[in-house]
Amino acid sequence: MLTKLMKYEFKATARVMVPLCILSVALALVTQITLWELVGKAPGRSPSLLKLLLLIATAVAMGAVLAATVVLMIQRFRSNLLGDEGHLMFSLPVSSHQHIWTKLLVAVFWILATLFILFESTVILGYNGTLWTAFPQIQEFLVSHFSSSSDLNFSPGVFLAFLFTAIFVGAGELCLEIYAALALGHSFHKHKTLLSVVFFLVIQVLYHLTGGITPFLADLAFFLFPPTNIHILDLGVSIVSGLLWAAVLYVITHYTLKHRLNLE
Repeated sequence: MLTKLMKYEFKATARVMVPLCILSVALALVTQITLWELVGKAPGRSPSLLKLLLLIATAVAMGAVLAATVVLMIQRFRSNLLGDEGHLMFSLPVSSHQHIWTKLLVAVFWILATLFILFESTVILGYNGTLWTAFPQIQEFLVSHFSSSSDLNFSPGVFLAFLFTAIFVGAGELCLEIYAALALGHSFHKHKTLLSVVFFLVIQVLYHLTGGITPFLADLAFFLFPPTNIHILDLGVSIVSGLLWAAVLYVITHYTLKHRLNLE
């Protein structure tokens, strides 16, 4: 049943996200091609105004993709589970866990896809004929920076795996922060939207107040694995602390949807 719910969710969200992603890449391509054409025809001139306008348009499109991802994530969770559609959704032979995982996995997918699209658009805008050849040097610098240690050397694959996992966990954590706030806000009879915003701010405050868990885990890791790679270990600690915080938010979201949700 989870796969069916995810299939429906992907179809509903793709109608918005796919055109925006295509628009972002297309604008980046048009901007770069137009500038090439202008500079090729008039090498001594700098089309500064047109370049500025094109770059602004592309930046707006890229920002719209990122904003649409967050707004759509909120809208889908709120309308499907907390609004009028909630009566139908919770009458299905589906558990609250499956509802949460459906929204969470699809939202994380689109966040990662958005980040990839923004990266690709930035690469297109920054292409100058030598950027591609610089990628090996950039990768070598990043790997040497994040895995420099006299006792332990990590391959690029290990570094990228840690980095991708940290981004994945961070995206899921962000989604659950929003879901928990929405669920808590909609457990009341009135001012649900306002209370959702208040709960989100409270969650942010608690997150920063409990941020001491990260250095504690770092100290524990350094004690258990001395000496080891500091940068890679930092990523690992961020992943573990993010998973712990996400687990707390997941429990709050699930409990509220199952026992405290007010659909009136």
